[in-house]
Amino acid sequence: MPKPAQEDASRAHSKNLRLLALYLSMVILIIAGALVALNFQSIADTFSSFGYTPSEGIKQIGSSLDLTGDGNRIFLASRPALNTADEFNKSCDAREENTSVLGCFVGREIHIYNIDSKQLSGIKESTAAHELLHAVWSRLSQDEKNTLTKELEAVYTDAKHNARLEEDLKTYGAAERVDELHSRVGTEIKDLPSSLEEHYAKYFKDQDKIVGFYNSYIAPFNELKQQITTLSSELTTLKEQIDSKTSEYESRANALNDTISEFNNCASTLNCFSDRATFNARHAGLVAEQEAVNSLYQEVDNMIKEYNAKVNSYNDNVLKTRDLEKLISSKKE
Repeated sequence: MPKPAQEDASRAHSKNLRLLALYLSMVILIIAGALVALNFQSIADTFSSFGYTPSEGIKQIGSSLDLTGDGNRIFLASRPALNTADEFNKSCDAREENTSVLGCFVGREIHIYNIDSKQLSGIKESTAAHELLHAVWSRLSQDEKNTLTKELEAVYTDAKHNARLEEDLKTYGAAERVDELHSRVGTEIKDLPSSLEEHYAKYFKDQDKIVGFYNSYIAPFNELKQQITTLSSELTTLKEQIDSKTSEYESRANALNDTISEFNNCASTLNCFSDRATFNARHAGLVAEQEAVNSLYQEVDNMIKEYNAKVNSYNDNVLKTRDLEKLISSKKE
């Protein structure tokens, strides 16, 4: 017997509801899957930080950096450690024999050489921020890296930054170079294009503060470098002046000696001088030239003393620079 039409309509309605529920559940699963994919790195970072307890020194550095939530998450996920020289050398290798490495990001972990020096205030904070940005770079998508590369290269080619960055980046390969540039720009340069400021603001609440740490510890190096450069230029100029004045002194001294010999020979020869007035005039001229030559000698002597004092200052600044370089080098002699 055929079923009532009302019952068929009811069953059809029920089937449609089940299909709708199934569709909605699939949509929810798709959305959930997308959210998991989007937050995978965040979840992975959270797991990475499990069981990690930062030292008091790391806590202080993290607090000083004033990180955002994302910045702090990545920082802790990278298990940052303050290392002794031996510990640091086991984890981090210098790119070149004459390069002092302050920190490294290897095995997805941050290592910071524990430099304790009042002269280099801010060095550990600056190093930590630099290495954090390496950790950030490792988490970016290729599209993000491509976009940032264009923006970073624009900053690099800016004349006011290029001279300082160019020499340091010569030792890096193409891929490593942009990674390093990303860390250098973010920790060393203020007043960036808005797009880069927005990028770094994801990790630092105050990027200018981060740059301040770098400027603080690099200032003694820059000051000594400037003094050495200035003294070197002054020594070159002074040496040229000394050579010129010495040549003048020797020429006039030799000429004076010849003139004195002629005068003495004439004085010992009968009737060589026509009268006393001529003798006195010649004698007075010799005395005046002798005083001028002596004055020239004193001028040269003072210049030599000034030159030697500048050489001492130059050497002293070189030694001070070497002492600072020893402070930041984990490769102890």
